[in-house]
Amino acid sequence: VISVTTETDQEEVARIMERYDIHRLPVVDDAEKLVGMVGIDDIIDVFEEEATEDMFRMIGVGEGERILGPFWLSVRSRLPWLCVNLATVIAAGLVITLFQSTVVRAIALAAFLPVIAGQGGIAGTQTLTLIVRSIALGEVGIGATRRLILKELGLGLVHGVALGLLVGVIALAWQGNTYLALVAGLAMLANMIVAGISGVLVPLGFRALKIDPALASAVAVTSATDIFGFLIYLGLATLMI
Repeated sequence: VISVTTETDQEEVARIMERYDIHRLPVVDDAEKLVGMVGIDDIIDVFEEEATEDMFRMIGVGEGERILGPFWLSVRSRLPWLCVNLATVIAAGLVITLFQSTVVRAIALAAFLPVIAGQGGIAGTQTLTLIVRSIALGEVGIGATRRLILKELGLGLVHGVALGLLVGVIALAWQGNTYLALVAGLAMLANMIVAGISGVLVPLGFRALKIDPALASAVAVTSATDIFGFLIYLGLATLMI
């Protein structure tokens, strides 16, 4: 008989009921004596609670915050993570200052900085969301890391080639500069690969460190794509100049 104990985590209970497609699950104590039953209605509430918790944590919002809740609770919930994000954005900004002379010599480069970083951030967040959900559902084990990285590497290459060609054509048509088009296209390709790999490694790394993978992983992933995207883009531009 499929059952759980009184100590089983509610998320694990939900996974068991989903895996075996059952609507009622017996709960037993240490002596294997029946003490109660979990119904499908209870599990619907659990899924809603856990999904909300993971969604909030990924974007750095406290679990107890509600859209029309207390004002200062929202401040305490959001401000610390906004400060963390500010620090990472400043770090990305410092990368740009390393290539100040390059940007001054080719001012058109500045127009594509948010393009390279923004696309990488979105792609990384797509991968991250899928990985966090799979971890929550128990679908991803440590042994799957290599397969996940190879898959996201392949996706990064395909998406990077497509978007790189597109941004290169736009840069060429807009600025009429072949070198700018080449730099923007190559940087887009490279940053899409960085996005995919960071989207896998950040949540899995958090889990290995016994940290909730949903805990503001999006901040870490977007920071990686911003910093590496700027390094690659402006580094390539410097070499071209």
